[in-house]
Amino acid sequence: MVLDQMNPVLYKAVVKGNVEDYHEALEQMPEEEARGRQVTPKGNTVLHVAAINGHKHLVEEILQDDDAAMSLLFAKNNRNQSALHCVAEKGYAGVVSVIFSAIKKHKDLESAFGRVREMIEMKDDVKDTALHKAVRMGHLEVAKLLIQEDPEFEYPANDDGETPIYIAAELRFHDCLVEMLNTCKKPTYGGPLGRNALHAAILSGLGNISKVKSTQEFSSECTQSLLEKKMCLCEETDKSGWTPLHYALKIENDKATCMILERKTSAAYICAGGSDEWTTTFHIAARQGNVEMMEEISNRCPDCWEMVNSKGQNVLHEAILSKKVNVIQHIEESSDQFENLVTHKDEDGNTPLHLLAITDRNIFFHQFITERPMLNYFAFNKKHQTLFDTAYLDIWDESQITGLLERRSRGLLQHSRKFAHRIIPNPEHGVNIHTMEKRLEAMITKTKTQVVVATLVLTMTFAAGITVPGGYHQEKGYPLLLRNAAFKAFIITNTLSFLCSFSSIAIHIGMVNKASSYSRSFEYVARLIDMQLVLLTLSCYGVLIAFMCAIYATLAPLRPLAIADLILGFFIFIFVYGAYFKVITFV
Repeated sequence: MVLDQMNPVLYKAVVKGNVEDYHEALEQMPEEEARGRQVTPKGNTVLHVAAINGHKHLVEEILQDDDAAMSLLFAKNNRNQSALHCVAEKGYAGVVSVIFSAIKKHKDLESAFGRVREMIEMKDDVKDTALHKAVRMGHLEVAKLLIQEDPEFEYPANDDGETPIYIAAELRFHDCLVEMLNTCKKPTYGGPLGRNALHAAILSGLGNISKVKSTQEFSSECTQSLLEKKMCLCEETDKSGWTPLHYALKIENDKATCMILERKTSAAYICAGGSDEWTTTFHIAARQGNVEMMEEISNRCPDCWEMVNSKGQNVLHEAILSKKVNVIQHIEESSDQFENLVTHKDEDGNTPLHLLAITDRNIFFHQFITERPMLNYFAFNKKHQTLFDTAYLDIWDESQITGLLERRSRGLLQHSRKFAHRIIPNPEHGVNIHTMEKRLEAMITKTKTQVVVATLVLTMTFAAGITVPGGYHQEKGYPLLLRNAAFKAFIITNTLSFLCSFSSIAIHIGMVNKASSYSRSFEYVARLIDMQLVLLTLSCYGVLIAFMCAIYATLAPLRPLAIADLILGFFIFIFVYGAYFKVITFV
């Protein structure tokens, strides 16, 4: 049959949906043109156009012609869509009924059932059936008609890997999902990335949700219906090796998690991930900081505390790596296996305490060691490192480490002698205290240079304060430039520089005395060193500013020269400061 471009008058009549105008347009057309199959630029026939616009009576009229009806019903447009595809996407249930009725009338061609199944099985360019379209657009009545016409049909996945049931679960279209689960004899649950409909129900977005019920309620309804129909869905993994339970824990969907665990406790033992790297449900809950779900899993699976991931790390390792303080506290408070967990080594020989030293730099690490002095802090990993070694290698400040050691020793001494074997580590192992002391002595040696500089600055500022720029008034004895603003700035900055230098020297003396005492605190000494350096830096800045102010005040009668000298000093300062930081960054 010849395909012609649709007559404009006929097209307008079909879009309008008036039966009389349709027949009138056909009568005005030449017989050959009227009998030919006319299509729009998109390849739509008159049946497509009438169906898309929802004109039920016109569709009935078009299908009255027995000779052309079957040809039109199975005709496809440029996207390989039949009229049933178009009307299913639009949601016109009445038009769908008319189409099925028209097919069933023509038993002379083939059996009605065979022709209906043929139409339902038709796929467009992306391998969508009419049911795919209806479900995706949320048209329940159309979906029911399609399902009831052929409940035996096993709906395949489209190009995206989606089956109608997967789409309904993803969109949380619960009523349609229940209809398919109850009516379809051979339901298929597949989706993209190896996921099934239960994955979709847990991971999906909002979908078709009423204003009354929340998203969580619809998700729970879909999850419950799928579990009741096919329990094994909760044990199926996607291409990443994750089950629906793993995703429920990851996104903290507690309702879905409890539903799965109630019906299939064994799902908690399935590992998440591939053959090279994997974890457990218990680890996922710990990583999310979800203490409630950790309790739920441990109540149903008491041996879950023994679970380890692909790196041999237990749940305490995971909690520390994820920096979940609440989980760490929960494990210590509720698990009678804390002692076993805290001493367990992963594939690298690291205990959870090794990871705590590496990953945590805040006060929690200090508190953990101080409050738990009886733990074995000198266990070695495969690199023969204790947790203090790993902490130091991870660029911890040595004063922090030695301070922790000192506090730990003080805490240990408060316990009975039966723990004496834990108090003093083997001299051949652990952190070398002698090495720490040598490093501290090296730091004190370096501060001697700072004291020399501070002494020079102190001398200069003292001399400048006595012999002020501009001299003194011979009769009255006060400085000649007393009312000059630059001179006042000189006096203030010079005085501050003098005081900072004096304080730096005083702190150095106190620091040396503290470092030499029997009850020395390495952490306290390191803080004094930092304070000394800050004061010395401030005194140097003060000297520079005081000098520039003095020059400006002295050259006040020659203002252009004074300003030029001030600008020159400022730019030299910026240049040296910038060059210093460039060198530091490069190194």
